[in-house]
Amino acid sequence: SLGNEKLWNKVQAYIDSHYDLDKVKRIYVSGDAASWIKGGAKQLSKALFCADKYHLMKYVNTAAAQMGKDEKENYKNELWHLLNSKKKRAKQCFDEFTTEMLTTAKNPEKVEDLRIYAVGNWAAVRRMLRNKKVNGCSAESHVSHVLSDRLSSRPMGWSQIGADRMSKLRCYERNYGREKIIELVRYSRELHYGYKIGTDDYAIQEINLRDVTAEHYNQARSYIERIQATIPGYTARKTASIRTQLHLL
Repeated sequence: SLGNEKLWNKVQAYIDSHYDLDKVKRIYVSGDAASWIKGGAKQLSKALFCADKYHLMKYVNTAAAQMGKDEKENYKNELWHLLNSKKKRAKQCFDEFTTEMLTTAKNPEKVEDLRIYAVGNWAAVRRMLRNKKVNGCSAESHVSHVLSDRLSSRPMGWSQIGADRMSKLRCYERNYGREKIIELVRYSRELHYGYKIGTDDYAIQEINLRDVTAEHYNQARSYIERIQATIPGYTARKTASIRTQLHLL
């Protein structure tokens, strides 16, 4: 999509401005195999997609848990063994093993999720497990502990501007510490004060409270008079009736 292309163009521009691409041999894009992440690996120069270890571990643990409490660890060990296997038929063996798990799993869908993820992204999974230069991806922990903890872990409502500012503030705190937050607040106040310097030359005038009250009263009376309305015929009959009652008394 155009939005995804725009995002990765910004990433490419950042890389170009901060690194010497002539000396960069490879860029690794790590994630959960979503199409927008794979799109980044295709769009960025010298980029390769690597599966995210966090999601792979999540899929393996969840699938193994479907085989019963007593067999959980055995299945988990076998799954990791097949994922790391150096045999040529490793992918086929993993596919066959997970397909067999489906027949006895408590929730076959969880095992199928693992099979689709691993087999469908086999090269990316193997690249992540066997390439020592790929140490994993910290995006999930960043999102969970830095952003979601303040923005979405509990029911909250944010405007687009508010969410943008809060996410930047959370990142600023993680990068520079809470002490720097105080300096940031001071700087913001000084900047805000600077915008008001143009009014500093005006002298402070003393105002009498009675004058303020009278002014508000006059404004209110004028407003009330403007919104009043009458119904002539009904008002005349009502007034006559009241006068008659007064004479009788």
